[in-house]
Amino acid sequence: MRDLFLALCLGIVTTIKVQAGSLDSVQQVYIKQYQALAMEHMRVHRIPASITLAQGLLESAAGTSPLALKGNNHFGIKCGMGWKGDSMHVDDDRLMDCFRVYAHPDSSFEDRVRFLGKARYRFLFDSLAVTDYRGWALGLKKAGYATDTAYPPRLIGLIERLTLHRLDTLALALSKATEEEVVPVSVSPLYSAEAEKQGWIIVTRPGDSPLSVAERAGLPLVKLQAYNNLRRDENRFEPGRVLIINRYRYERELKSQKALSPRAPAKGE
Repeated sequence: MRDLFLALCLGIVTTIKVQAGSLDSVQQVYIKQYQALAMEHMRVHRIPASITLAQGLLESAAGTSPLALKGNNHFGIKCGMGWKGDSMHVDDDRLMDCFRVYAHPDSSFEDRVRFLGKARYRFLFDSLAVTDYRGWALGLKKAGYATDTAYPPRLIGLIERLTLHRLDTLALALSKATEEEVVPVSVSPLYSAEAEKQGWIIVTRPGDSPLSVAERAGLPLVKLQAYNNLRRDENRFEPGRVLIINRYRYERELKSQKALSPRAPAKGE
């Protein structure tokens, strides 16, 4: 009987180790996939990369929850009164709660930035250091981001177990380095000073990503990708790249310039 008990215990321990290892692998894949985006949001919006990833891991079960898989919603953002996009219903605080649905996971990360721009989250940006992940975890709960009383320790536990806070330090170092770089002059044939002045094109800066350019241009990410034939997995630009952000005005201007340019004399003229 004792041998049977020990065998059962060993079986349970083995199962737990396999499951834990499997979960850790899924989490590491998630971190690898979204760490660049989280660090970019820290650089541009002053949201700790560690908090972004910990929330994504927790809210989406590392991208495996039905809400993440079917709705690309990685942060549990509910529809709200002003939401005009697609939605899906999942049991949460209430039966069949309404949650936002996005075309791409990056759009979920982008929408979270806007969500944290609400007045009730302002104190996080004004009173906390961008590396104070503990303060941010407690502050998110205080501001009403989650109803779970254990939300702060769960975030902090993920950050410390997976050493996500190292990304905050790295993001700050990269941000300082890019500020000291000089953007090279673009020589792309797409470039013209007038087009840039009118806001038809944009020139990328050091450290720019499709998301940061779209946000700076006030353009949906999917439109920036469509206007410039960007691959969906392209997440970093070389500085000095010219991107079209107002395709119709830019194409109209090109046609106008061609119409006004001197016509080459035909043969025999």
